[in-house]
This record gives sequence, structure tokens and C-alpha cells, in this order.
Amino acid sequence: MVLAKRVVILGDGSAGITLANKIRKVTVPDEIEITLIGNSQRHFYKADGLFVSFGLKNYRESLKTSKFLLNGGIDYLSDEVYRINYEDRVVLLKSGKTYVYDYLVVATGNRFAPEEMPGYEGEAKHFFDLNRSMELKLALDSTSSGNILIVQPEGPVQYAPSLIEFALLLNGYLDERGIRDKLSITFATPEQNISSVKAISRSAEEMFEKCNIEYTTGFNPKSINAKNREILSEKGDSMKYSLLVMPPPHRGQKFIEESGMAGSFGYIDVDKKKLNYGKFDDIFAIGDTANLPVVKTGSGAHYQATYLASKIAHEVVGGLFETDYDGKLSVTTLTGMDTAFTVHCSYDRVPDPTIPSKSDFLLKYTSSDTYFSSLIRGVL
Repeated sequence: MVLAKRVVILGDGSAGITLANKIRKVTVPDEIEITLIGNSQRHFYKADGLFVSFGLKNYRESLKTSKFLLNGGIDYLSDEVYRINYEDRVVLLKSGKTYVYDYLVVATGNRFAPEEMPGYEGEAKHFFDLNRSMELKLALDSTSSGNILIVQPEGPVQYAPSLIEFALLLNGYLDERGIRDKLSITFATPEQNISSVKAISRSAEEMFEKCNIEYTTGFNPKSINAKNREILSEKGDSMKYSLLVMPPPHRGQKFIEESGMAGSFGYIDVDKKKLNYGKFDDIFAIGDTANLPVVKTGSGAHYQATYLASKIAHEVVGGLFETDYDGKLSVTTLTGMDTAFTVHCSYDRVPDPTIPSKSDFLLKYTSSDTYFSSLIRGVL
């Protein structure tokens, strides 16, 4: 009797759940046992954080329980990872349990690290989780004058172009309230361009100028002075604000460093085409956990999960699969209260700017329906 291969997936976010569902879709438990380990009671569709912060969506449309999103035949364990012993193929959990694996996939996403930005707590607002999106809505509703400063922190950020989207949505939101002329909007980023995606950057420059949104590149934030309501950079210059919108610094989960696997900013360095870690052909990282030369997006997590599911299934039971992950992404960027544009890119494909349309806005606005019904369940 041939024993089933054991696939252990760490992380119950978009990448982890999608991977589990996709592997299960093309295999059966007698061939591959799938264990998904995470500690999220509910799953928030993060792309809707923007809409929630402007009151454009009811947050209940963007929430599902993690268990609800898993297809049958997947073991779900609510626990946290303590350490990975990759030499012995063992995962140690904080509960004291251990799991032996044949394949290990780390998909634990981002860890917010506000402690790395002095003055951050209680001062900056953001929309990268549900509670903070709702807090930001209250702050926006009570702001009627001054300068709203939008800042990107140093290092990887989950879908960094969302900060550009926020600035453009904010312009429309203030205009609808009839107070746009009473508030200035400023965008600052450590990048040398507005976005690392050239097509988005070129379009953003044009739209910022059209909407009278000021922007500064090469601004690397170091600390926040709440008393003076200013943020200071590594170079010593500063910017004033009435309302500060900035996600906290993003880092990889602490167990990655404690396991000796951390690359830059605490994430895992992987082969960009195979997604495996170092010399190991049984350890992988996908989604925001992986240090890859692509923007960290839900789209990227979906394509990486699709590639890896077919690769693992091929090695265990045979079948066709793509030999390499090509860095494929589809990114829809909001440009206002009713328009957006979509670019498609990969490692070898640099997209051209596209014309914003209402249909692309509708695509993004309704994407949670497709996400919950098909994408994360492994149907698409």
C-alpha cells in the first residue's frame, strides 16, 4: 500500500486557502493529505478595505469564516507556528503539536510592525484590515480642512498601488462632499517613481496632476511626531499633516526568522520560477510571504497557488503542469469614484498604460463576489 503524501500549508489567507482548494480539486485524500494551519476566525477580502473606508461598501459583504471557504477533504487546524525544522521535515506549533510533511508551503502573509515606526500607534490610519478601515472612515468623515498626507512605508507593502487608489478615491470623495478646495492631498513614497509598476506610475502622474494631488518620491519615512503633526524621513526632511494615512511597516512572520529562513524584511527568498526555498525541493513560499520581483497582490497569490498546486499534483499523481511560474499578474487600479484600469504583466511582460473605464471599476467593485465564489475555492 502506497502512503498518501502529506502537504502541510502554513497560513489561512488568500494564498494558503486557494492552494489547499486547488490541490484538493485535482487529487483525492488517498493520494495527498492536506493540512492547513492558521489562526484566522474570519477572512476579510482586503481589496474591499478601500471601499469600506469611504462608505462605498458594507463590510459584511467582504467577510467569510475561514472554514466556510475550504472545500471538503482538507484538514483545518487552528494553531500558530513556533518553528520549522526543515532538516527533519517537521513543523512545531505553539500548542505543542508537531506535523511531519512531504511538502511544506509557507503562506503566512504579512506581519504588521508598527513598533518599527516610532510614533505610529494612535496617530496613523490605514485600510489594510477591517477594523482599521472602519476607523479611517470615521476619521475621513470628521475631516473638513487641512492636509491629508498619504505615505508608503519602506519595504514591501501588500498591494502598494492601493495607496495611489486611495488618493484618487479621496479626491472624488472630498469633491462629492463639496470640501475639496478646503483640503490638500499629498502622496509620498520611498520609491523613485510613484509606483514600481511603470504603467501604473505613468498613469498616476497624469491623474495626480489632473486632480491637483501633490506627490513626493524618494521620501523614506523614519518616525512620526504626533505633537507637531509631522512625519520625518531618513534624510531629515519632514512633511506636515492634518490626517496621516499610512500602513504600518510590513514584515514576515517571526517564526520565519526563528527558523533561520528569513530574507529581506523577514520574508522568504525563493526561486522566482520554481517558488522553492534554497536547496529544498519540498519547501515553498507563496503570496506575500515570498520575496519575489513582483508586486504583492491577491492576483499574484492566486497565480502562484495555481502553479504550485499543479506542480505538486504532477509530482505525486502525474498530469500536466506549467514547468515554471512566469510572474503573471493582473492588476486593476482604481482611478476615481467610478473608473479604473487593468494591466496584465509578468517577469517578461511590461504593460503599457491603459485608458480608465467604468467597466474596470465595476470589475473591481464586484470582485469579492468572484473571489469568494470561485477564485479562492480553486474553481478559477
